[in-house]
Amino acid sequence: MRPGENCLSCHTENPTRSDAAGPSGQKAPPWTAAGTVYQGPTSKEGLAGARITLTGLDGSPIVLTTNEVGNFYTAIPIDTKIGPSIEFQGRTAKMGSSLPPIAACNGCHDNPPVGGAPGRIYVP
Repeated sequence: MRPGENCLSCHTENPTRSDAAGPSGQKAPPWTAAGTVYQGPTSKEGLAGARITLTGLDGSPIVLTTNEVGNFYTAIPIDTKIGPSIEFQGRTAKMGSSLPPIAACNGCHDNPPVGGAPGRIYVP
């Protein structure tokens, strides 16, 4: 669904998009983190099968796998003080800083990037 867009503009308790309810009128389920992993830094194609590891509030790993368009999401409460890592085919990348309080990954990791992010999420 809408790869590359800020998922949490709809999937939050207080959505900012006017179409957050969707055509059925049902509210989008709230998530604690969501985003898109791309095939490369300037690619428009998402990467299926990448593994994203976040940290839960209890310190346990939360491992997500990107879907067919590169999207990942979770509703499990996360520790935003610990940056996530992504892995694909033996290659790994780690975010060297903490997450913002609202982990809307595509909100910063965009093309062009926002707030000092290095651009789209991908595995070098």
